[in-house]
Amino acid sequence: MHAPALVSVLATAALGSALLQAAPAAAESHTGMPTLFAQFDGGLCATTVNAKANIFDDSNQVSIGYQTVDVAGTGSAGCGSSLVAVVKWRNLDSGGVGSVSRHMFRNETNSISFAPGPGRIAIELTTLGTHFPDASRLEVVMHG
Repeated sequence: MHAPALVSVLATAALGSALLQAAPAAAESHTGMPTLFAQFDGGLCATTVNAKANIFDDSNQVSIGYQTVDVAGTGSAGCGSSLVAVVKWRNLDSGGVGSVSRHMFRNETNSISFAPGPGRIAIELTTLGTHFPDASRLEVVMHG
């Protein structure tokens, strides 16, 4: 390859690389929720439920990513291994409401998703069993 052709190929490759790096990524937000302390079904074993709301502008879904972590000193013998968590949501702009429930297991990382539509969304995470505080609450904005 001649030197001028090589320079042209390298310049084109560099320009293409710069354009790829400058392309905007999908906007996203990850907002932590207050920690919820909960008791597993069937025993005196406790867990923390650490959660965050994940929102991606190119999606109509809110995903609540969570991790359960056993509380030290609450024992493990004879303990239950799951609890039922409930996520309730309300679209403060449209009035839409909904809820999603799922079993959470000991030392688990997972997520719960729902599609509330665009607007300001109030989210509440609770369990069907004993937990403290009364709920983990957060408000997020979904763009349409």
